[in-house]
Amino acid sequence: MSLDPKSNYYDVGGIEVSKIQRAKTTYEQYEGYLLNNIIKYSLRLEHKGCKQRDIEKLATYSKMLSELQDDDGSEQEVRGAMGTL
Repeated sequence: MSLDPKSNYYDVGGIEVSKIQRAKTTYEQYEGYLLNNIIKYSLRLEHKGCKQRDIEKLATYSKMLSELQDDDGSEQEVRGAMGTL
């Protein structure tokens, strides 16, 4: 199930793209990915004509960043759960 039901194309093939990204990047790289998406959706709120959708995406990436911080930087658990892709 996709983290974002309005964008179910993110998990075509049975795994969400963000989970692959998390498994294949360092903690710092993934944190940067999340931060960059938060910046992107914050900056374009008033300019792209889809303000509500951008607010939803901003909330999604903020939640993912918060959960990553709760993860305490431990990469082993996530990488182990993903196996080798």
